[in-house]
Amino acid sequence: MTPRSRLVRLADLCQAAGVAEISELAPVEECAGRKRERSLELSQIEKQLIEQDSVSLDRILVEAAGVDRDKLAVRIGALDREIEDAEAARITLAQQVRDADLAMQEIDGSAKAAEAAQTVQELLARLRQATEDYARLKISSFVIGRAIEAYREKNQGPLLTRATDYFATLTLGSFRGLEVDFSEDDRQVLVGVRNNHKLVAVDAMSEGTRDQLYLALRLAAIERHLQAGPPLPVIVDDILVQFDDERARAAFKALGMLAAHTQVLVLTHHGHLVRLAEESTAKGVLAVHRLEILPGVSAGNVA
Repeated sequence: MTPRSRLVRLADLCQAAGVAEISELAPVEECAGRKRERSLELSQIEKQLIEQDSVSLDRILVEAAGVDRDKLAVRIGALDREIEDAEAARITLAQQVRDADLAMQEIDGSAKAAEAAQTVQELLARLRQATEDYARLKISSFVIGRAIEAYREKNQGPLLTRATDYFATLTLGSFRGLEVDFSEDDRQVLVGVRNNHKLVAVDAMSEGTRDQLYLALRLAAIERHLQAGPPLPVIVDDILVQFDDERARAAFKALGMLAAHTQVLVLTHHGHLVRLAEESTAKGVLAVHRLEILPGVSAGNVA
């Protein structure tokens, strides 16, 4: 390719990029690199990767879920460092492209101009490759992150699974359950899950909801304990004092769920709770026993 044809080629590139000067090509290429980081470009590259390997994303996630979570966390850290290196390389190459453009503007149409034009093309090719490498690393990090999420959901354990059922019942369906999430400092924390899948931290819950969460965890722990030993009775003493009628009904429904595993004794001196219990439990589940107050004993001293 002659120097003139190279200059014509550069002019064509300028026209295709919508710029007037060769020096403007580098910023355009840098902008294109940033766009490749966006989700649409990532999805396209992800599709290409999957097509090349003939393996579906679901298959990748299933295989990754079988890997030890600690190893996955280490791999994510390594990928983060590789991403930083790739980004640094991309920035360096973009600067080299700009420097080559400036150098090209300072020389004439001799062989040096042709050499400079070739250098620009080589740098642009390397910049594209660095950008694609960066995008692939981002995808790998995303896939491994998804695998960790799938692993966590699969291994939350029966206690949390059962607490999820109790919590959904106690909150009248305003929460669909519970999950273990990670805080900003990478510690595991318990969060509530709204029906729209929004996660709510415990300290962001109302006091009443936190009471329901505590009760859900206690009931789930008791039920799990019963599965490992003899079905001892469970005695509950006025735990519903701070509950309004709707929450009290939900609590009696949850206690009815526990009653499927053992006898549950609820002690109270609030007569209206008996009515709520009768409204909330299935027929044959509830038996009411009223204790007579002994002479000389005040009602406030009777549980």
